[in-house]
Amino acid sequence: MLEVLNLSHQWQRKSGSSSALDAVHFTLPGGHLAAILGAVGSGKSTLMRLLTGQQLVQSGGLIWKGEDITKHGLPYGKTAYVSAAEEELVSDLNVKEHVVSAVLLRVAGASRRDAVLKADQLLVLCGLDGLGGSRSRTLDKAQRRRLSLAVALASDPLLVVCDEFTSGVDPRSERELGALLQQVVKALPGRIILNATSALAELGTYDSVIVLHEGKVCFHGPGRALTHYFSIPHTEDLYHRLAKRPADRWQDSWDRHCDSYYDAFKLLGGGGSAEGSLRAAEEDGGSRITLGRRPAAAEAPAEPEPPAAVVASGERPTLATQLQVLLKQRWTVFRRRKSDLWAQAALVIGLPLIVVLLVSARHPDLARWPLRLAESAGAGSILSMTFFVQVILLMLAAVWTVAREAHEGRRAWPGEHVGGLRSSAWISARILFVVLLLLAQALSMALLTEVVLGAMPGHGGWRAVLLIGTSVGFGLLTLGISAWCRSVDQARAYGLTLLIINVLACGALLAWPKATALLLQPFLSAYYGWSGAVGTLSGSLWLEGVKAFTSTSFSSPVLALGMLLLHALIGTGLLVAGFRRGR
Repeated sequence: MLEVLNLSHQWQRKSGSSSALDAVHFTLPGGHLAAILGAVGSGKSTLMRLLTGQQLVQSGGLIWKGEDITKHGLPYGKTAYVSAAEEELVSDLNVKEHVVSAVLLRVAGASRRDAVLKADQLLVLCGLDGLGGSRSRTLDKAQRRRLSLAVALASDPLLVVCDEFTSGVDPRSERELGALLQQVVKALPGRIILNATSALAELGTYDSVIVLHEGKVCFHGPGRALTHYFSIPHTEDLYHRLAKRPADRWQDSWDRHCDSYYDAFKLLGGGGSAEGSLRAAEEDGGSRITLGRRPAAAEAPAEPEPPAAVVASGERPTLATQLQVLLKQRWTVFRRRKSDLWAQAALVIGLPLIVVLLVSARHPDLARWPLRLAESAGAGSILSMTFFVQVILLMLAAVWTVAREAHEGRRAWPGEHVGGLRSSAWISARILFVVLLLLAQALSMALLTEVVLGAMPGHGGWRAVLLIGTSVGFGLLTLGISAWCRSVDQARAYGLTLLIINVLACGALLAWPKATALLLQPFLSAYYGWSGAVGTLSGSLWLEGVKAFTSTSFSSPVLALGMLLLHALIGTGLLVAGFRRGR
């Protein structure tokens, strides 16, 4: 049994606080399918977030079978959230992969074999047993809803909260999805499903309907009783009728008669006269009853204990397990998206070739980097620009690579987190996947340019390390910035802006006054990538040639690498802060 006791919530805005929920109260027995019915702005979304633990309860309480779950909620995996937009679905994963991954992410100790067996059961339950190998992008909307539900059921949740699960589909699919919810309720004793919806059709699907209006409960009973209670000819007139009376009056009226309704329609196993309660519900006026109590234990039917789940344990998998599953999932998507695969291949192979072509076009005689004192000034400028172009191209590749990564799967986070996914696993998976791509780009740049152009002067090992540091440091910095952006395009625009600032301010093209340079340099990844590489020429005539080209001071390789690692840490911090801010 789920009891919601005087649940209130206010949103703090610049213009002042606004009430989203006001003393919301209702009780649902186990094995119950309920609709949370209300127009836009009625408080449905806030109520869903409170029930699933996405938002902390400000006032009121939540009771599950006599136990207070207001602060800590149900055990991990025992609450599930199903989004209306199927945001947890990845277009390039097939149906079975979605469910298998969900089991491994949400159920502690589940083996691969357990996950496959559980996925097969859920696909049969949700009517998808013939579509296991189909990619989610090939499914129609109703099938995607079924898959979202199957993913949410991976850990055998007792409380399932759905957002517009039956809305936005054709009438036949709406009926079929409603029947599926009824079937899922019966699949596990004691399970409760709530579907938040604004649709007024097919209300007979639900065991009860909770009507919300401006954050207040105005009715809770069978859908067939709506027309009589609100004195309307058709259920389609409900919202128009609600608008004719202040929400406080609707709530006052319901508070006076809710107990008789619960008895009349036996929502909690009580008895009574339904017709009598309907007549009483038509009355208006009277004092408001505050429901801070729970029905007596004798009024509630005994609920059977849920059977032991196939693999569910009520605990979260370890960080390492979740990280492994997320990385495998991300790699699968990456290799199946041919556009992403070809784009990365072009970056890994094409960028070093650009450097080779630019150097060869400027001075073909430097293919083997001969040290000629007479040409040291001209050759030094070419060498400096070679290092600079390597750095800038890697930073450009980093912007392209990571701008989308912070937003990949971001909208799926609420449902995944309710199911038990750790935020540390989500963030770590993003960082590791990005770092692997950036490493491939930097190593290719270091190795191919050395092979084709010949061994450049200075310490090749240090230059390779600095290219990796530049790619990873600037890449994670861009990743952190993108976590604060609203879209991939905005993240990419900010990344490119930061890159342009680095190009102009790092001192490789034009030297700044010393005081200005000292102020700018700590913030510029390009400066440390380029000047650290130049610093590997220490003790050679090549360094004199570079100094003849620019008066910018050069960093030592050790200091440059340390600063690039600091940039990577700052980017990681921005990613964590941005993620927590937007989740």
